[in-house]
Amino acid sequence: MNNEKLEETPKSLAMPGENLVAVRMILPEPPDAITSVCFPGSNYIGSQLFHFLAVHRLEARGHQIKGSWGCLPFNRSIHLFELRRHSDQAPALATLFDLLLGLMILDFAQIGWYDFREAVWRLYHPQTGEFKFAWSAEFQNDQLSRLLSEVIKAASLKPKIQP
Repeated sequence: MNNEKLEETPKSLAMPGENLVAVRMILPEPPDAITSVCFPGSNYIGSQLFHFLAVHRLEARGHQIKGSWGCLPFNRSIHLFELRRHSDQAPALATLFDLLLGLMILDFAQIGWYDFREAVWRLYHPQTGEFKFAWSAEFQNDQLSRLLSEVIKAASLKPKIQP
């Protein structure tokens, strides 16, 4: 990822909701003998614990979080963090990378950021591929996720300025 490009964005372009970073956990399905013990299929508490840890790690590194959302069981969870300042985006991505590396789950995760100029999710880790945002049937059927879907949709709508 080209971190310099993130820093070149003029602050006047940073509108509320434009500073989204995300972590998507993607563990192998179906789980093998080891992952089924370490990462049980319906582990919502693991998802909540990871989200809590990520929020506190970001805040400890000085990133101001405007809002955060997380849902789905840990094995396929999605975690969004909206930052107050656009300049925090690249360092926040590095903080999430370090957190996942320290927890030894980096190989099972994707880290991304939302590019509002082109309306696409971009990958920070791994550096190639497509960010597997949770728009699949599993996401749509999860009641907790429906709320997140509406929040994301609302955050992606830019406010219209009326005279």
